[in-house]
Amino acid sequence: MNLLISTLGTSWAIIPELYGFTNPKQLDLYAAHGNVVQIAAQRVDYAILPVDAIWIVTTEKMRTERLQRWASLLGIPIRIWHPRGVDELASVSENRAMADLIYRLVLLGREATRDGRLYLSLAGGRKTMSAEMQQAGIFFGCDALLHVVDRQLPSSVPRLSDQDVGVFIAPLPAPYTDLYQPLVTMGRCPPHAALEVNPGIRTKDYPLSSEGGAVEPGSYLYDEVRRRLRQADSLIYNFSRQVSDAETQSNFHGLYMLPPDRIQALREMRIGADPAQAETDRRWLARLPKSDLHCHFGGILDAESLIEVAAASDAKVREREADNPDLAKRLAQVRDRVAADDLDGLRILLSGTKGRAINMRQIRQWDTQEPWGVCGFLNAFAGRPLLLDALIFDDLCDPRRYQAIGIARYEPLGDLQGSGLLQCEASLRTACAVLLRAARRDRLRYLELRCSPHNYKRGGLTAQRVVEILLEALADEADCDVRLLFIASRHRRMSETVQHIELAQDQRVASADFRRRFVGFDLAGNEQERTPSEMRGAFRPLLEACIPISIHAGEDQPVSNIWEAAYELSAERIGHGLTLRDNSELLRRCVERRIAVEMCPSSNYQIVGFRDFALQAGPDTRYPLKEYLSAGMRVTVNTDNPGISRTDASGELYKAAAMTPGGLTQWEILQLVRNGFQAAFCERQDRRTLLGRVEGELMGWLTQTGERND
Repeated sequence: MNLLISTLGTSWAIIPELYGFTNPKQLDLYAAHGNVVQIAAQRVDYAILPVDAIWIVTTEKMRTERLQRWASLLGIPIRIWHPRGVDELASVSENRAMADLIYRLVLLGREATRDGRLYLSLAGGRKTMSAEMQQAGIFFGCDALLHVVDRQLPSSVPRLSDQDVGVFIAPLPAPYTDLYQPLVTMGRCPPHAALEVNPGIRTKDYPLSSEGGAVEPGSYLYDEVRRRLRQADSLIYNFSRQVSDAETQSNFHGLYMLPPDRIQALREMRIGADPAQAETDRRWLARLPKSDLHCHFGGILDAESLIEVAAASDAKVREREADNPDLAKRLAQVRDRVAADDLDGLRILLSGTKGRAINMRQIRQWDTQEPWGVCGFLNAFAGRPLLLDALIFDDLCDPRRYQAIGIARYEPLGDLQGSGLLQCEASLRTACAVLLRAARRDRLRYLELRCSPHNYKRGGLTAQRVVEILLEALADEADCDVRLLFIASRHRRMSETVQHIELAQDQRVASADFRRRFVGFDLAGNEQERTPSEMRGAFRPLLEACIPISIHAGEDQPVSNIWEAAYELSAERIGHGLTLRDNSELLRRCVERRIAVEMCPSSNYQIVGFRDFALQAGPDTRYPLKEYLSAGMRVTVNTDNPGISRTDASGELYKAAAMTPGGLTQWEILQLVRNGFQAAFCERQDRRTLLGRVEGELMGWLTQTGERND
């Protein structure tokens, strides 16, 4: 319901004057007004909607017969209240009784318009009545404060309000067309924070008949409002302290300054709890500024962007086909099957026989130079990304089936990207452009990209040149601060690990830009190949240089790997950390040391297998994210391989909620968002600046006009 509440004095006509402003389709009172355009503009600027009812507060002696006759002619529901025995507002007690009634009426109106608009008029009655109406609007909240001013007419012109009520059911005639000027004196006023401090002020505690009539005079609500306003600062501070003290870690500081009802709503509204609300939940998540601390460059591309990256080298592929007949023959076979939409034919071409697993890695060998075989293969799918997607993922296109598949089946899903595709400058630059475009779309404000430059030099680039290309291609994104981590792989030769460590050391000496944007080192790969303790010698130069370290540990291996990551390699962040729950003392120490855990819900669901309560899929294994968060762990949510896992940062927050029984509250989601920025490996001052910027953006959204939690 949309509602207008007004005080009323001797001039009953103030109500038609207001109604003509709010409801021009029902009563176009100002149709001939000289300022009709400006009047209409106010309605647009302040989002004034037609009202469904009018409530009035006045004194006992005030005659309202003409007003009620006018309302009857137009079919307007109207209710009138007055304090019993209050006529003149000539004493302190009478004015307080009137103020108390105004407060009760506005409180009742606020509760009646939860899903609508509440407009308050300052135009009628004594000045004290207008003052209390304004105070009520500021305290209880309203969507606009309205007023009407009039100009003086010659004494020879009869007063309009003295004429028959029929004059107020049509546009004002001359000479009265410009007599009244409706104004919006203030737009939306959010409720005062002191309104909701425990206990919140509710109509049930200050009852008022919704039918109107006489009300016994009193000042109970008036006194309570005044008390709360006097003590507002301490009440709000105490409430914020209660919220903060009940938490294991702090959320964004600005959130504690929100009105208590808004805080409570954020702490109660759940994401991922109801599949029917999934789209609403995802829209809310998409609005959040985010970070991504665990994103592998070799896994960022989906089918459409794979084709886009390959297309950047189309001319070179054509050259190679001219020089390599075998490559040309193979690509012609692929093009024929793509043109025929022959998915089975493509599978047979890549596997040798129907029913066998396809081998995408063989495509890298179709040409003696990389990455032209892979680029040519992907170019054959131009305009057909869905066919390529089906070829790569097959039955895993269904998220209910894409769970608990193990790392051995997961990794080959990326064989057409990463080091198979990113072996030339054009591929690297286009992949970076795809990444930045996705970051803008998903409101990423900070991204740590993990890569292994030595893996991208089979096409003739040097590792140093790869780094230069990445720094150049990722430098132009104003809204997202992109930093680099290098990766060493457990399953590769130790000499390759040393190569990447030496590359980081050399580049830190040679380039100031690299020193600023290179923020850490990661150990990834099959955890069974080498334990963290076996890598300590190789990592010693990193430790001596105080370079932040993140270690993939406890993804599918025992918690002892996490212990070694923390105590042997001094990891400041743990990638995945799914088995940390198996050692409560280690979990406690990680909390104490502020070691963050980089959780990647989609890939954890897909590789290891956990229950997704929204999909009703996956094994009956509980995801440990909520357990870690409740313990005070600095949990972050990340994408891992967004192209391979078919996700993005917003999707990961939703997946985290969907994998939690009962979902996550919006407050918990915001905690995860803040954790991501707090755990960033960039310099402390950069991190402080980033947090301040993100908090400002977030609070601006949460407090903007008309914004709701849902």
